[in-house]
Amino acid sequence: MKQLHAVAILLVFSSLFTGCAVSTKPLVQEDVLKRMAADRGAMYKNQEPMNAVVTLEEAMARSIKYNLDHRLKIMEDALSMRQTDMMKYDMLPRLVAAAGYNQRDSYNASSSMNVATGIESLAPSTSQDKGHFNSDLTLTWNLLDFGVSYFQGKQQADRGHIMKERRRKVVHSIMQQVRQAYWLALGAQELNSRFEPLLKDVAKALQDSANIEQEKLRPPLETLTYRKTLLEIMKQLEAFRDELAQAKPRLASLMNFPLGQYFSLSPSKLEMLDLTSTLDQMEYKALFQRPELLEADYNERISVSETRKAILRMLPGIELSVGGHTDSNSFLVSNSWIDGGARLTWNLMNLLSGPSQYKIATSQVEIAQAQRLALSMAILTQVHVAYHDFYSRKRQYELSDQLQDIDARIHTQTMNQTKSGSQNQLSEIRSATASLMAEYRSYQNYASLQNSCGQIIATIGDDPLPKTVSSYEIKGLSGDIKAWLNGPAALCVPAPVVVAKPAAAVVAQTVPAAPAQLVPMIAAAPTLTLSVTPNTVTKGQSATLTWVSKNAIECKIKPEIGMVSPQGDKAITPTETTTYTVTCNGAGGATTDTAMVTVVETAVAQPQAASAQLCQTTVLSIQFDSARSVIKPRYYAELKKLADFLKAFPGASGEIAGYTDNMGFANKKLNNIILSQHRADNIRTYLIKNFGIDPKRITAKGYGSARPVADNNSEEGRRQNRRIETNFRCE
Repeated sequence: MKQLHAVAILLVFSSLFTGCAVSTKPLVQEDVLKRMAADRGAMYKNQEPMNAVVTLEEAMARSIKYNLDHRLKIMEDALSMRQTDMMKYDMLPRLVAAAGYNQRDSYNASSSMNVATGIESLAPSTSQDKGHFNSDLTLTWNLLDFGVSYFQGKQQADRGHIMKERRRKVVHSIMQQVRQAYWLALGAQELNSRFEPLLKDVAKALQDSANIEQEKLRPPLETLTYRKTLLEIMKQLEAFRDELAQAKPRLASLMNFPLGQYFSLSPSKLEMLDLTSTLDQMEYKALFQRPELLEADYNERISVSETRKAILRMLPGIELSVGGHTDSNSFLVSNSWIDGGARLTWNLMNLLSGPSQYKIATSQVEIAQAQRLALSMAILTQVHVAYHDFYSRKRQYELSDQLQDIDARIHTQTMNQTKSGSQNQLSEIRSATASLMAEYRSYQNYASLQNSCGQIIATIGDDPLPKTVSSYEIKGLSGDIKAWLNGPAALCVPAPVVVAKPAAAVVAQTVPAAPAQLVPMIAAAPTLTLSVTPNTVTKGQSATLTWVSKNAIECKIKPEIGMVSPQGDKAITPTETTTYTVTCNGAGGATTDTAMVTVVETAVAQPQAASAQLCQTTVLSIQFDSARSVIKPRYYAELKKLADFLKAFPGASGEIAGYTDNMGFANKKLNNIILSQHRADNIRTYLIKNFGIDPKRITAKGYGSARPVADNNSEEGRRQNRRIETNFRCE
């Protein structure tokens, strides 16, 4: 037994000394180098090979799949889901297994005393061995803990949803950055090869000027001024080349592509962009799908669950238990047994603190609601700011494009005059530098335009990928993103280009020309069309104002509506007959148009047309913007009428015909036949997907600008020709 005491004392002292002696070694250089090598390998691990030429869609796909920030959010999302799964086990009963061995150096004996006489009444005795084994298996379930764990599990599940919304936000930010970085990198790629020859020309001119100064062929002040100008140009070019050199690494970083490795971007045309949604539609989308607002909704649910937990904690707890036990004690009659029981516990102090906890929890709910309202206002502000920023960037790109054209023409004229001897080499270098920088500034402004488009998409919370993708490989992701960028739901689309007559060719002068008087360029006057549908409504009903302007910068509608974009539509609910006036201003002046809505107290009797009238050629009340095939939401009701007709006449089948105006396209891949086919296909697809119409009953065909119903020489006539006709046979 003394040996047992000695062993116990030795173990205690050993544990104390071991705890005091714990220390770690500092990192050595070999460990850091191994970590560096492992990290560099992990950063680019398991990546698909890059195509020879990278498109915008592939750059976006690679950023979504390989960007390290996005991968981090995916891992955090997965961790949150595992934590949610772990919380489910907290709601289960506790099943505790225990086993042990007890050893004493003497018997656990005791005697009894007569409390009246104080005399020992029983000799010392024991009912327990000096050493014995015991084991237990006990199942306990506290109903109060179950309720609290249930709400904790719901809170953790909501936190998992929050992580998904934060991941969506990261994707939106990455897509916006890729848009801008791609076009900057493309501009750098297109212009990089032109820098070296220009720098060589500047270096040669500097050497020539040094020789002239050394030989004193010109006055010193003139030579020094000439060299100073050349050095300033070289400094400007060097800074500009550094700016170009940073463009591709930024894009590579977003794609998580090894920095320093060469990759080529697909040459793309800088197409002017336009928006397909109005401000009202963008406000609705932003409030419906912004990640921050959805996160606020989940936080409010978490606060509500916290309130319910506070209420639960004020209630009594009921604990149920059942278990099996064994004991090797030889004095026991039964060495194994099962017992069970129920226990009611109630922390009465919670009744005092409970009301305060409840008030705190309800205050958290109110704060979450107030935060959501403030966030909604901030998001609506972001939508308006992003909307106006888009059109500002659009105007800036238009101006930079014009400046680029002018600088290019100036450079051409300067080169011709340099060859003829009327201009010196410095003028040619200066004009070449200005032309090169103007071209890159045009790329920069276009990248800013693309960035503003990405900002709007991020502001309204539009996701680049569907909920289910066709493939997680780069090719599949690229296809899904391309469908998103060019599909019917795309927010930013190429603006329609009106084909202009080619300008007369300018013949370069090979001899000095006489100074010509500059003729100021006269800006085109804005044009405007305002219409209202329907033009007669019952009091309390709504109508839709639609306006289309060209060569306008801003428009204003009176009464009450205020500033609007150069084209769009807006729902109105006038209380009395009202004449609406829209005024649009542009560089070429201002123009005004009006439209009147007649408001009547009772509905104007309209002839009730039977659905059977659709069993013949009928023009649907659906209009399209020029060069557009997107169905506007205000025409959904018209399509529902057509669907109701097809359901009422199950034997009806026929054709949906699409028509266009006679405007041409700058894009050779697009013509009126293709555009009209897209319009008819979109109507057919909408009926099939949204109303379950049998696809075999409907065909779609585009006829282009054939069979006009109005004069294409007027804006109103072209609007009427952009139509959809139905031709159904009823059996």
